[in-house]
Amino acid sequence: MSRDLAFYRRQPYQRVWETRHDAGERYFLVRINEFPRVIGDGASQAEAVAHLREAFDDFITWRLEDGLAILEPARGLVLDEQPTVSLSWAAVTLESDVPGAAATPCTNVADREMECPVSAAVGSRHTSQPVHMDALTAAA
Repeated sequence: MSRDLAFYRRQPYQRVWETRHDAGERYFLVRINEFPRVIGDGASQAEAVAHLREAFDDFITWRLEDGLAILEPARGLVLDEQPTVSLSWAAVTLESDVPGAAATPCTNVADREMECPVSAAVGSRHTSQPVHMDALTAAA
């Protein structure tokens, strides 16, 4: 991941706004909380943000060129790549606690709903075995 100016522009640095009055004129002041000396001001909020962007770009460029540390946002970094998780079903063989029942491979395949394994508590351990839906209605 390259930490260049574009990277730091995407980060969620917190802006702190103030409204000030000078000689009867109202103006806006905006600064970045993590960098209190990086400030933008203007007669409108849009003008203040534009000046803040210029000051931020100059500040980050200077720090990068001189190899100086740059604080991360208090809210955390936004990464270029989002982490991904890959899940897959493991094929296992379950030992049955039911007398006379054979061990059955369990693959959790959706098209085998009639043989879906279920868990039942036996003492302090769990056991799994294939259950046929017809057997459940007959037992009830």
